[in-house]
Parts: sequence; structure tokens; C-alpha cells
Amino acid sequence: MTGRRARTPMVVAAFVLLAAGSVLATPPDRIRLSYSDSSRTLTIAVHHPTFYVAAHHVATIAVRLNDSLVVLQRFSDQTNKQEQDTECLIPGAQPGDRLTVTAVCSLFGKRTETFVLPARSP
Repeated sequence: MTGRRARTPMVVAAFVLLAAGSVLATPPDRIRLSYSDSSRTLTIAVHHPTFYVAAHHVATIAVRLNDSLVVLQRFSDQTNKQEQDTECLIPGAQPGDRLTVTAVCSLFGKRTETFVLPARSP
């Protein structure tokens, strides 16, 4: 085989592998958020099951304080096969402010959760 005929099996194989990868790719399915007022730290746990954290992982986590982007973290792999964990310092946050967290999968999909900071206890 030469020319086009020789390339056809390789193109078909590449297409099948790409399609299989996108079928196995899942977006993050939930995000747990907690905030420590004393340390001004937002703790984020993105549930995102995967078999191979180096290829299929949470690629970015963006944090918005009200409508302003305050944190953008990029990841080349995932904390473990179940989730991506991280912490972010949010120094200007006040009670009643809205923190919106978006986690984006390296292959397919994203998830967004919003957390309203509670009033400070006396």
C-alpha cells in the first residue's frame, strides 16, 4: 500500500482512539468548598474520578470574588484518582461576598459552584 491507502488505517485508528478518550472523559461532578475567616483561606475539593491523572485531570480552577477573577490555578495532574484538592488565599473577602469556583477538566467539561461567605460570629 502506498499513498492514501496506507494512511487510511492510521487515520481511522487515530479517530477511534480520540473518540474512546472522549467517551471515558468525565467533567468534574461536584465541588466542596469551605472558607476559614481567620486565615482568609478557601479550601477546594473537586471530585473528578479518573484512571490516569497525568492525561485526564482537573486542568484549571478559577476563583471569582463577586465578579472579579482573583485566583487562576493550572494543574498538570491531579491530587489523586478521585479529586483535585487545593487552597487559595482570598484576602479581600467580606461576609456576604460570593465566591464562584469553576473547575475545568483537561479533556471534557467543567463544573461551577458558588459559596456565599457567612456573617462573622461575634
